[in-house]
Amino acid sequence: MKSTITRIFFFSILIAGALACSSTKIIGSWKNADSNKTFSHIMVVGLSSNVVAQSNVESRMATILSARGVNAKGSGAVFSPDMKITDEMKKTVSSKLKEQGFDGLLTIALVSIDDKTSYTPGTVYSPYAYPAYGSYWGYYGYYAPQVYSPGYYSTERVYTVEANLYDVDTEKLVWAARSETTDPASLDRFSEEYSQAVVYQLAKDGMLGKKSK
Repeated sequence: MKSTITRIFFFSILIAGALACSSTKIIGSWKNADSNKTFSHIMVVGLSSNVVAQSNVESRMATILSARGVNAKGSGAVFSPDMKITDEMKKTVSSKLKEQGFDGLLTIALVSIDDKTSYTPGTVYSPYAYPAYGSYWGYYGYYAPQVYSPGYYSTERVYTVEANLYDVDTEKLVWAARSETTDPASLDRFSEEYSQAVVYQLAKDGMLGKKSK
């Protein structure tokens, strides 16, 4: 069940018209200490059965990578969600990547969906701290002497997404990062925020090179 979930982006189960604001943050990144290679030609692969979601994320990530000076493209016809992994398929894909000049392969996949509940304690407001409120006539009928706001529970849905960067030549994992997105409001909003966060982390960790002119 888990392996199936990790191949499907959460976009297909977003509630239409969600009111909450989304926020994406990188919660951790890792870099292969044995590799000091930088990548200037990256293919972005969204591991999703939702074609619209896959295309949206791949396109936005490629655009933001390009703005950083990297030659980046979505997976296009090279990868497909229903592609069966065989030795022959591996050779075919590897050949296509190298023929098209890619040196890096960036995959994006959903890791988990969690509901987190938090409690906000109640507050007591006392107007006696302000001189104008000390007299009944000073602020007639506006506030009772004391106002109590009860505490409340709120639940947020948190999506954990993993990005992995592979070296096309060696097929080895050279970089990885996990992020958390809270209550995404829309696919477009997520794509923008997530791509910005991942590309920033890639640059910060020294993984990006410049495309040749």
